[in-house]
This record gives sequence, C-alpha cells and structure tokens, in this order.
Amino acid sequence: MSIHKVSGSIGDLEVFEDKLTITPKGLGGIVESGGLRGPKTIPFASITAIKHRRAGGFLPGYIQFELPGGLQEENTILGGNVRQNIFFFKSNGNEKIEEIKAFIERKISEIKNHNTTIASSSPTDELIKLARLKEQGLLSEEEFSKAKQKILGIS
Repeated sequence: MSIHKVSGSIGDLEVFEDKLTITPKGLGGIVESGGLRGPKTIPFASITAIKHRRAGGFLPGYIQFELPGGLQEENTILGGNVRQNIFFFKSNGNEKIEEIKAFIERKISEIKNHNTTIASSSPTDELIKLARLKEQGLLSEEEFSKAKQKILGIS
C-alpha cells in the first residue's frame, strides 16, 4: 500500500515504505519516458541523490532520482534526449513533492545508518567475542592478551 501518491500531467508518482514507482501516462509520458516502458520502480537503497525544482509560473517542477552508474539522460532513436527517473508536476504539487522528498531522504538516511551500524561493532563487542573464543579454548592467554591490547589501543 502506498504512503504518498501524486498525479502529474504526464505521469504518476507513488511512494511506498521502501521504494517509489513512476508511471508515465498519456502522450507526454510516453515521449518523456522514451516509449512504452511502463512503470519504473526505484528502491530507496538505490538512490544516490535527489534533484528537485519547485514549479512556478508556466514552468513545471520536477523531482529526479539519481542512481549509481545510471545515465540521467538517454538518447532516443529520434535523436532527442529523454530524462530518466524524473517526475514533473505543477505548482499545486509543490508542497506534496517537498513532503515526499523529505520522506525519501529520511528513508535513505535510515538505510545508510542501519548499514553502518551493522558493519561496525564497538570495542566492547569485540572484547566479548574475544572472551568467548578464549572460553572455548580457541585462543591462548597470550593470544587473548595481545588481541585485547590491540582493541583497547594499548601497545
């Protein structure tokens, strides 16, 4: 079930707990997305940056999601450029898009913090692991002492 959904003139943006979907609609959506590709799903964990411009006057706003190693523009058979991973909206969507942008940025930050927490362990965790290895007879007293001094930064 989606958390946010916004309809633009050439597509729909639907935001879920861990991903988003951009669905082109109408002739403008087909042209802008480079053909009949259908919905594009982007996991938040894949987003490296978000570009955003508020709509105002006659200019539409946009929110664009950059992915690692991905081209943000692609040449079409007809010689034009098609922007990838982008959703256009009118000025009445400014606040909703900014809310969506903040939500996605929070989720990306949570993903990065979670991955960092998993990857790193504290000195206390390392000492507990060492003590268990010693108790199991897998480390001698000398090996335990050397490893403990290394973890504690004692030379």
